[in-house]
Amino acid sequence: MSTVKLTQRKSRNGCDQRQLDTLRSLGLRRIGHSVEVNDTLYFDVLNSLKVAQCVAGVTTSTGAPAWDTRLVTGPDGSPVAGLPWCDRSAVGGADGGAADASADGGAAGSGGGVRINLSTQDFVQASLAPLFTCVEARSVAVSLPGSWIQFQDFGGAIANGVPTTATTISGDFKIDFGQRLRASFHLVLGDQAVAYAQKTHDQIPDPRIGGALDGSFDFDLERGRAAQPFP
Repeated sequence: MSTVKLTQRKSRNGCDQRQLDTLRSLGLRRIGHSVEVNDTLYFDVLNSLKVAQCVAGVTTSTGAPAWDTRLVTGPDGSPVAGLPWCDRSAVGGADGGAADASADGGAAGSGGGVRINLSTQDFVQASLAPLFTCVEARSVAVSLPGSWIQFQDFGGAIANGVPTTATTISGDFKIDFGQRLRASFHLVLGDQAVAYAQKTHDQIPDPRIGGALDGSFDFDLERGRAAQPFP
């Protein structure tokens, strides 16, 4: 179980009753006040090789991208025009690739790194299970087009320059223990039930969960202990 840190960024002034009730239920009392809750945020990497090729900027002998140049796939299975799955345009920020925080506490996309756009049907997916804040709803939020994760480090694949043939990523790529995972992210979240109905072309239900979530992480992969307890 992981915790999610929530911080109040704006005044309660102008909030409607529903928003005030939400702040109260979360225990947020003032601007800048933070709480940690046991909601669970998942990032599912379905193909680590594809991600590594994108992050490292592997090219062919002719200089063509060796990473997957596909467009993001929407919940209904259609490609999203103008939205590449692998976006390397932010590589090589002036700070050398560190993740910057925006004024509203979200993750800025200009701090260097490789942006991977997310959806419900791509190589990287994200979801949020509100096991603490809204367990009675039994809803899961999933990342929709417009969501992204921007990697500076993905194990042995590091976003530190322009694409090059000198960078090699083997077909059996994996992240080893002791290697670094560092990224910022912005998630546009929608109801999983709605996304599934769009995929199967069923009647669209009323959404019960949604919103946006910004953040970052930076850690070294470590081996877990057997029967390790979680908070």
